Amino acid sequence: MNIVDSSGWLSFFASDKNSRSFSEPIERLGELLVPSITLTEVFRIILRQRGEEAALRAIAHMEQGPALPGAYMVSYCKNSHTKEI
Repeated sequence: MNIVDSSGWLSFFASDKNSRSFSEPIERLGELLVPSITLTEVFRIILRQRGEEAALRAIAHMEQGPALPGAYMVSYCKNSHTKEI
């Protein structure tokens, strides 16, 4: 099984210099597990940086792999996020 943490997912979505390291485990959906905390963290960061549409697209991609319990906390984060000044 592969578990990719928040920094790996953010690197993958940003296509930065480290994204290749995470591509293989992320693309092997049969072996991918996504912890609910990772969904929550990635959603909040992308929401803050790029907006709701981009955050929802990222979560949809992440949910292609089975989520570990508690994966639906994203709706909580969506409703309770704050904007930084």
